[in-house]
Order: sequence, then structure tokens, then C-alpha cells
Amino acid sequence: AMSMHILGETFDIHTGGIDHIPVHHNNEIAQSESVTGKPLAHIWMHGAFLNWKDKKMSKSDGSFITLTDLEKEGISPLGFRYFLLQSKYRQPVFFDMEALKASETAYRRMQEHLLVLREKLVQVHNQDNEIQLNLLTQHFIEYIADDLNTPKVVAEIWSQLSDASLFSSLSVSDFDSYVDHINTLLGLDFKKEISIPDEIKLLLEKRQVAKDTKN
Repeated sequence: AMSMHILGETFDIHTGGIDHIPVHHNNEIAQSESVTGKPLAHIWMHGAFLNWKDKKMSKSDGSFITLTDLEKEGISPLGFRYFLLQSKYRQPVFFDMEALKASETAYRRMQEHLLVLREKLVQVHNQDNEIQLNLLTQHFIEYIADDLNTPKVVAEIWSQLSDASLFSSLSVSDFDSYVDHINTLLGLDFKKEISIPDEIKLLLEKRQVAKDTKN
């Protein structure tokens, strides 16, 4: 009743947990289609569980953890989101603190890579290059359209960031659009510009040199 009131008699996407497949969602279909004679939803997307060891997280038996607990371990909400994005929504995710900490580090490294690339483009003053921008982002759309394949999007971003030459012809405006694409599709809220102190910029340059020389 609530979904039909807000979205109409038929809508595109209905989501829910895999535990709703055998009973709850079948009941929704039976009830709504008996009333309207129309499909309730065109696509049903069922998310797998976040598992605690060998079972799903549950408040009833105390096998769950909160975002506040994660923050005490140095895991940000966006670091946790990055952790989840590395699995498809229909695959179970197993809670592991070490894997979470690795995801937090990876999230911050990706942010750092984006900031360093943008800083370099600020100094170059390129003209807009919409063709190159589209080449960089086209795979993002393809992978998201493939049943929300977020792990492939994350892998594609890392693949692109490993080759700075892909961005060398972009303007700052193009690059900001590139970051906007990532933020829109993955919700990772990467900042396009942060005031970086000169001493940190120097350290970033030294780090890049060390990385380029395999030091």
C-alpha cells in the first residue's frame, strides 16, 4: 500500500533482502496484482547478508556491530562503504576487521591519488577535452548497468589512476566532472579540492618520486 501510494501501481525497481524472496515479496506480488491486474515492479533486486563469521548479523543474538563501533577502530562510514562496494550486492559479505582497515586505507589512498592528479592539472591549464573524459567514464556506466557491478567500477578506477598519462590532457573542469561521476555512482564523496599545506604537497611530490623509482 505504501509503495503503490508513493510510486504508483507499477514501478521499476523493488529492493529487499534475500530472506524476503520466499514469502514477503511473493505476498506483495499476490496482493498488489490481485488489486490492479498489473505487475508491481519490473525488477526485483535482492541483497545478500552482511555475515558475522558463519551467520548473518543479528540484533537478537548480539552478533552485530554499529558504525560507532567501527569509528572507534578508525573506520570511517565512507571507508565502510568502500568495503561493501568491493562485493556485488547479491553476494554475501563477511565481516572482517582487518579487511575493513585495508578498505579504509585504500579509500584514503584513492582520495590522495585524485587530489595529486588534480593538483598537477591546476598547474598545466589544459583546454577541455570532452572526448577523453567520456573515454574515462564510459566503462563506469557499463559496469553499473551490469547488475550494479560496483567491484568492477572500483577496479577500473584503480586501473586508470595507475596511469597518470590518461589524465594529462584533461582540464581541471574535466577532472572535476570525472570525480563527480565517481561520487554519483559510488557515493564515496571524494572532495575535488582541499586546501593542502605546502609541506604536505612537498611530501606528496617526494612520495611520487619514490614510487616512480620503485624506492
